[in-house]
Amino acid sequence: MNSVKQEDLPKQANPEVASKKLQGSLSPEFIKKEFPDLYKNSGQSRRPRHPAEQLQDFLNEMGRSSWELIEISELGPLQMFFFKRLKPIASNQPGRQNRKVSGSDASGQG
Repeated sequence: MNSVKQEDLPKQANPEVASKKLQGSLSPEFIKKEFPDLYKNSGQSRRPRHPAEQLQDFLNEMGRSSWELIEISELGPLQMFFFKRLKPIASNQPGRQNRKVSGSDASGQG
């Protein structure tokens, strides 16, 4: 089930359009030079990625980095994403292995 409509997809990045939006304050050539990743394929057709896809990739990358999404809150028109992850404990004592601990007491006594 894909609820993404074709008209919802972002338009292809175009330095000429960006320059016009900025009322010509930056030339298309300057925009292309300063943002090469955004405009590197301006001559080639590439399927733009829907913002939902971009968010999915971001959240998956955060998960791979051991971050856990714990809350999504709205602040006016914005959505705030809150993440947490366990803090690794440094091993300063010989024979003690690194381990991850949550909570305030790392010894497990309390």
